[in-house]
Amino acid sequence: GPSGADIRALFEAPVDWADGYGTRMRGYVTAPVAGAYVFTISGDDECQLWLATSGDPAQKALIASVPGWTSPREWDRYPEQRSAEIHLAAGQRCYIEALHKEGWGGDSLAVAWRFPNGAVEAPIPGHRLTPYSDAPLVGTGTGLAAEYYDGPDFTAHVASRVDAVVDFAWSDGSPHAAVSPDTFSARWRGQVQAMTTGTYAFHVVGDDGVRLRVGGQLIVDAWRDQSPTESTGSIELAAGQRYDLVLEYYENGGGADCHLQWSGPGVAKSVVPSSQLYPSPLVPVPQPPQPPQPPAPDPDPQPVNLVRNPGFELGLGDWLDQGASTTVAGSGIGGSLALRIGTGAGGRVQDLVGVVGGATYSLSAWGRVSHSKERGSVQVEVVGGDGLITTHALPFNAKGWTRKSLNFTVSADARSVRVRVLKAGKGWFFYADDLSVTATQALPSGPG
Repeated sequence: GPSGADIRALFEAPVDWADGYGTRMRGYVTAPVAGAYVFTISGDDECQLWLATSGDPAQKALIASVPGWTSPREWDRYPEQRSAEIHLAAGQRCYIEALHKEGWGGDSLAVAWRFPNGAVEAPIPGHRLTPYSDAPLVGTGTGLAAEYYDGPDFTAHVASRVDAVVDFAWSDGSPHAAVSPDTFSARWRGQVQAMTTGTYAFHVVGDDGVRLRVGGQLIVDAWRDQSPTESTGSIELAAGQRYDLVLEYYENGGGADCHLQWSGPGVAKSVVPSSQLYPSPLVPVPQPPQPPQPPAPDPDPQPVNLVRNPGFELGLGDWLDQGASTTVAGSGIGGSLALRIGTGAGGRVQDLVGVVGGATYSLSAWGRVSHSKERGSVQVEVVGGDGLITTHALPFNAKGWTRKSLNFTVSADARSVRVRVLKAGKGWFFYADDLSVTATQALPSGPG
């Protein structure tokens, strides 16, 4: 046996360590990207570099060598030092082994590789490498993705989940409440990871039909009605490698059983453990079509304000003079401006357009006075068909901004409707802002 062992941080042995000895460095190297790789070895004295792209040490092949000697990390003394291009898949894990024989004088051993894009790692760093071990490799899996179907022909998908292992004796039952006990089917999908390298036998017990694919190969095919029966198929696997696995099963009356077991080098016949199984993404269960939903009702339309320039942001536009001194001043409610009525009695008036006879409207406004003895009002005047005027007023006498409102109904034969902003004849000011006249309910549309 070896006289010593070590784990190296690089694919490189100590330099000038001793005379008259041999070295074997081995493990697994994982390709980070897909493409053509070139491996190179240097050493003093003779060296050989072996690779098994399958990951199985038994399938290793000589890819490069040092027929004489090189200086440490001298990569180009002999053409034999460099391998041919070796095509690897992203994530492919290969077994790699370097042999070195030292006579006397200087001694060294190192392995480098070149990536498909031309970049070089010389020597190969430890994060690309996994130490070799004869002990079974225990994975980190959680199970297989399971799909259950009502019926033996995979047509009515009713459930998806992750099963830690496939070791079921349903007898006269079923795997899911939505599955008939006597006619159902199941499919498990994912990957299986070998614990050691060598030939594995997969044993599938089924009542009724089973078939198993590993690494794309159909190795068990017992797709028939049967009592509990074990069917076996074999395949070569490499330690640590993951292989696609699909197991299918159907039940067609009587008892129901399905068990997935394996045996291999150093692995006794047993149920394949969840640590070596990695689930594929779950297939969602189809949902029944939903009945068409009625279109959402249109949101209630916002009431239209019949007052033009209601916040006096356009100055005194749309408002007719009714005496008194009227201006537009700052510090309004809804914006930066408000109507200010000064000395004398009077104010401003506006004829409303679009009023519908017989409808009910809401009048609202903000107002304030500059002195408690001043009085102001916002009014609506409705002129009836007989010429009589009906007035609806909002009085204001508070010094702070106050909002008031009232409802009024327009007579069916109304000739006109006006809005007035007035103050009494005192010597102070009345301010008004954000006037509004809106219908209290939807109005009938016009003809057409």
